[in-house]
Amino acid sequence: MDQPMHEKPASAPDVARGDELADELDSTVVTLGRLFSARHGEMCSESGLSASQMLTLRVLGEAGPMKISDLAMHVGVKAPAASAMVDALDKRGHIRREADVDDRRVTLVRLTDEGAAELAAVEAERREHMRRYLSVLSEDDVSALIRIHRKLIDAMTSDRI
Repeated sequence: MDQPMHEKPASAPDVARGDELADELDSTVVTLGRLFSARHGEMCSESGLSASQMLTLRVLGEAGPMKISDLAMHVGVKAPAASAMVDALDKRGHIRREADVDDRRVTLVRLTDEGAAELAAVEAERREHMRRYLSVLSEDDVSALIRIHRKLIDAMTSDRI
């Protein structure tokens, strides 16, 4: 006999179980996020950089030279905070300011060789930690976890639900 239209598929949890699972997922995601942030913060502080400064290096390493206003948007801070980070990283020799060749009125910030080396060192340490943490999972588990995270990110960013 066909299932009535108003019934959920057999695999859908009932409301109480769904709430329980949602609460558990929320708790584990928050805990995992805190642990990742703490470990990342420790790795950054060992290099003498804040997590925001390291993110700035990463953005410049991936995207290349950009205006401070664009950098602020990518890092998720206001322009004055991005300017302060650029000043600090410039003093350390990790980035440099230069005029845009197409419009000399525009100043771009660029990752230096020293900044790229610092970024590479912290990224290598981060990858080593991730390999160690992920060693408790099978490759299939890691792939499934990534797939599920991407589905949730897509659903949350597109607001489809």
